[in-house]
Amino acid sequence: MAETYESLKTPPHSIDAEQSVLGGLMLDAEQWPVVAALVQEADFYRQDHRLIFRSIAALRDDPARPGIDILTLSDWLKSRNSLDDAGGLAYLGTIAKDVPSAANIRAYAEIVREKSLKRQLIAVASAAVDAGYGDDAVPTAKQLEKLDAQLMRLAEAVRRKSMLVKRIGPAVKEELTALERRSKDYIENGVALMGESTSFAELDGMLSGLRDGEMTVLAARPSMGKSALEGDLALAVARDCQKAGSGGVLEINFEMPVAMMTQRHISRQSGVELSRIMKSWNLTDDDWPKLASGVTPFNRMPLYMLFGPEQGISTVAEVRAIALAQHKQLLKETGRGLRLLTVDYLQLMVQDSSNATAEVEAISRSLKKLAGELSCPVVVLSQLNRSLESRPNKRPVMADLRQSGAIEQDADTIVFIYRDVVYNPETAEPSRAEIIVAKQRNGPIGTVSLEFDAARTRFLDFVPDVYGADYLGGGE
Repeated sequence: MAETYESLKTPPHSIDAEQSVLGGLMLDAEQWPVVAALVQEADFYRQDHRLIFRSIAALRDDPARPGIDILTLSDWLKSRNSLDDAGGLAYLGTIAKDVPSAANIRAYAEIVREKSLKRQLIAVASAAVDAGYGDDAVPTAKQLEKLDAQLMRLAEAVRRKSMLVKRIGPAVKEELTALERRSKDYIENGVALMGESTSFAELDGMLSGLRDGEMTVLAARPSMGKSALEGDLALAVARDCQKAGSGGVLEINFEMPVAMMTQRHISRQSGVELSRIMKSWNLTDDDWPKLASGVTPFNRMPLYMLFGPEQGISTVAEVRAIALAQHKQLLKETGRGLRLLTVDYLQLMVQDSSNATAEVEAISRSLKKLAGELSCPVVVLSQLNRSLESRPNKRPVMADLRQSGAIEQDADTIVFIYRDVVYNPETAEPSRAEIIVAKQRNGPIGTVSLEFDAARTRFLDFVPDVYGADYLGGGE
């Protein structure tokens, strides 16, 4: 009985608000930009109101029409045999006459939008119930992923509710404040950051930091050090979070267990070689003091790690859920949410290898949207095609990204790692790594150099050998 009652409930709507929006537009068509920023045709509950709204929109785009009022609107509808469907001339007149004031049209539009969002939420919830009782042949993970995508679209619609155009004056004021802050940073630190510091001076100079709401793709062939660089970035931002007393970093790894991630962080922080940490019997008397002092900062560091397979996490929907939960928890505890999310690596979230390209596209776009939801940088590791190893110059280019189309389009920044020593053991600078910024939506592209400390799986600022590898010292 209760189920029947629930199914008979009238969906949320406000006829008065819908009439006031339409009547307000008939009285003052200049209010259209305010309304159009908040509602669309589908947001109206009644079909006749949708028709009237659609007709007003069409009239605005018709240069042959002198303007919008009851007469021009009724003439437009009549010429298309739709006047009766809209309620007739008398109904249009009633709407325009009864509207309290066109000055409050934004408030009316917000009510219409809110009721529409509630109806959409009910639709998603109903779909969740149907999925729960539905075909057992469809994996629950797939059903959840589909429902999560619907919820993401609804969440975006909620955010758009307040996204009205911004006047140039306030926008300029905000930018001048930010410009003053960056100028001060440059004077004091020699670099003006627009995001989280990578901790590498030359790379910060190229990127101006990792920016909020942007997705950076870090790609390389195996053994180049992409997981090492990801760890360096995570640790650098986590240190800043610890210093500020707010925010945190989340590393989600699909390839490396938490124990290995932890060992790598201990090595890069303490300076003790990773191989000796992994084989504890190799530790020397000199190593123990380094370990003791090196791990002390970790005690209160807001760096969180998750190994996907161990926790049954395998899809981008689950990554989003984990990241949002951690973000909200940090926001509640420290007043600031995640300041960096890293995912290692993208292709390991593909569930259906027969449709890998389409899945990578969906994963890439979801992670880009997640960066916006979290308002923090998201660093995503990616594989490169094996085919690059068959050419003489093995430095990566855009086309080497596996399933590259969507990744190239969605990423704000794409960074490749190339270490010549991997292919040429006799190279003159075996520790040198080229960090190739191949795409940067809001900045320059180019190559910077870092030093790779393989024994501790970490990168360092590069110091050129001005004397050459064969220099043996000497002097006057």
